Formats: sequence, C-alpha cells, structure tokens
Amino acid sequence: MNRMFAMNRMLSFSFRDAILRMTPGKEETAMNVIKTILNRHSYRGSYSREPVPRRDLITVMEAGLAAPSGCNMQTTSLLAVDDPAILEEFRRIIDPPVGETAPAAICVLTRRVNAYRDKCFATQDYSAAIENMLLAMEELGYRSCWYEGHITDDDRICDRMAALLNVPEDYELVCFLPVGIPEEEAKLPRKKAFGERAWFNRFPDPGEPQQLSLLRSTRNTRDLGGYRTTDGRRTRFNRIYRSDKLGSLSREDTEKLLSKRITTIIDMREEPTAHLVPDLLTIPEAFSVYHCPMNEGAAVPETVEAVPGTYLEIACADNIGRIFRTIAEAKEGVLFHCSAGKDRTGVVAALLLLLCGVDEETVIGDYMLTKLYLWEGFEKLRTGKPIYDLNIVIPRESFMRDFLALFRGRFGNISSYFEWLGLNDEEVNALQNKLLDEQE
Repeated sequence: MNRMFAMNRMLSFSFRDAILRMTPGKEETAMNVIKTILNRHSYRGSYSREPVPRRDLITVMEAGLAAPSGCNMQTTSLLAVDDPAILEEFRRIIDPPVGETAPAAICVLTRRVNAYRDKCFATQDYSAAIENMLLAMEELGYRSCWYEGHITDDDRICDRMAALLNVPEDYELVCFLPVGIPEEEAKLPRKKAFGERAWFNRFPDPGEPQQLSLLRSTRNTRDLGGYRTTDGRRTRFNRIYRSDKLGSLSREDTEKLLSKRITTIIDMREEPTAHLVPDLLTIPEAFSVYHCPMNEGAAVPETVEAVPGTYLEIACADNIGRIFRTIAEAKEGVLFHCSAGKDRTGVVAALLLLLCGVDEETVIGDYMLTKLYLWEGFEKLRTGKPIYDLNIVIPRESFMRDFLALFRGRFGNISSYFEWLGLNDEEVNALQNKLLDEQE
C-alpha cells in the first residue's frame, strides 16, 4: 500500500511539475486564471464518448487536494471512477439520471472531524476542493456540474454509490462530478450584475446606486496605476486618471483630486457638448483645464463591425498628439475624459498603457472595466427603449482586440505610432515617466 501511495505521489508531482514548467509569465498566468474562473459554468448536457486520460484525472484531483482546509484537517478525499462497469451501475443508481453519458466521474468524500473549538469545517473543505476541481476541468477543456443535493437528499443515493465503491463507514460521499468533453453548447443562465451583489465599503441603502468610480460625482473615473509591464515595472498610482464627464464636480471630489495632486484636466468632448455641459470645478483656479475636442468617436458607429475602425480613427484624430503632449508636459497628475469614458478615453488609455509596456490582454481588461462601471446605465438602456443598438454601445473585448489588430496593421508598433504623431524622444520619455515607476 505504501509503495502504491508513493507511486501515485510521484505521478501527481510529475504532472504538477509539467504544468509549472509550461506556466507562462506571471501577468499572463494571472489573466489566464481569471479568465478560467469567469468562463466556468455548470454543464448538464451530453458528453463525448472520448475517454478522460488518467493523467488529467490526477491533475484535477491534485487541484482539489490543493484547496485550503480548516485547521489543515484535510477532511476531503477523492475517488475517481473511469471503469465503464461502475459508471453503468451509477446510471442505474442515480435517479433521475445526471451526467449519465460522462466517461469518467470524481466522487467527493468527507470525514466530519472537529477541528477547532468543536467546530467542523468539512463542508467548507470539500466545497473549496470542488471549486478547484471545476476550474481545473475548465482549464483542461472538460465540463462538469456540482451534483450534491441530488444524491444526498432523503433517498440517500450517495449511500448506495458509496457501498458500490467500497467507501468505509467513517467517510461520507457528498458530491458527484461527471467529467468529460461536452457535446452540446451550454445554456448559460443570466447572472445578476456586479452591482447587485458586490459593493465597496458599505452595504448600499435600497435604490442607492453602486459607487465604483473614484469620484462620487462621476460614474467611470479610474486610476491607470497598478498595471505590471513586460519589463517587470508597474504603472504608478495617482499620476493619470481616466474618466467620464466631470459635470458639476462636488467640493469633496475636487479636494480629493487636489489631495492626489491631479491638477491637469483634459476634456476631449466635441465642442457643442463641452459648451453645453462644461466641467464645473468648485475650485477652478487650482486646475489647468485644456479642451482638446475630438469629433472622432463622438457619434455612435452604425454597426458593430464599424467600432474597431472608429477606434483607429480616434487614434489618428487631429488633436490626439496635442492630448499626449499635454499629459507629458503636465507638472503634476492628469485626468483626461470624454462623455462616458468609454471610446475616446478608452483608446487614449490603451495607447498610454501600450507605450508603457503593458501587455495587450491587460489593456483589453482595462477597457472592459467600463462595462462594469457603467452597468446601471446599460441596464436602464436595456430595459427602456434604446435609441441605439446596445450591441454597438456596450463594450466588448472584440472591439478593443480588433482595434489593436488594425493598429498593428497600420503602425506596426507603439513606437512607430508616436513617431508618426510627431512626438520626439524627449516627449515620449516624459509620457512614460509620467506613468512608470523608476526602473531598478
């Protein structure tokens, strides 16, 4: 038994080591992990007959065993099933049937052991293990569903499964995870919006809007600081803010900007809009305000396909060079904005981050935050009678990704772009130094 255990451990470590050797850079890995989490969903459809290799089952179980455990009591154990005869027995036992076409399954076992002050954390332990395994399956291209209540209900299907698997009496079978390659397109349920389930600093009163923006008077003010660059540095906080329109900025928000030494404001809205709804600062003399109107991107594109091309037009706008020079020459921090902080602001922010060496996936992630920050407005448009096609208005990853492809096709790289703009080396260095920390 000890020899077999040692062999299993050697196998599992070899697969883990292989995974670690294939791991890309830290930032790319982080983005991949987050994407795996966001893409995971329960799958209740049919599975391909293609078997699941044991190496993949080992990898999935290793992920489950790596989950946190209350007081390290390690109450969770796992039993993988890939024997067709046992799977056929599961089909007979589990009624109504679930995961019946899966070529493999993982059964989750627990031991109800007290850990601290007569508290048992077995439920928390196996829940963490299950989530880890579901994410590992997603990353490996498999799908599954967390079946717990279905087998632990009053009819105790789990006990018959445990008896079939020779599970000792001091273990309880609590979950059944089918494993396989999906044959059908999953039907995704609608998730509630972020602002309906998550908040900052305090639980909101009924009807109170979510406040994600750095400024209470705006909806989409964000700091470009904190992003890691490809050379290992990070963009600096409180140096450059991106925002939607400022409107009537409160004294509290004005003082917050001043406390962060954000004293240059760049308004990129077109002339009529900026004139009708000007930036109203309660302490105007403390700021240097520049109006650099961009007509490019002011109107909603006619089609979804036209959005990336519109973004390229923004990148080539008449005033874009002036905007970058103003940022470079500012003595302190800068806030630039358009109307929603989405298109014109999104393109300028993307170009700044690229110039500083932030990778494209992170740039796309920054762009997509607007969808989160403005979700309430988008929801109102969705439930009302929108005058625009919401497929065009609401940000998509493909908008920024396709723009970046067009950008590379025209300019090659970010350095060539700023050379095309006419910025000299001193101006480009000043832009980078505005946002980057010192290189070690």
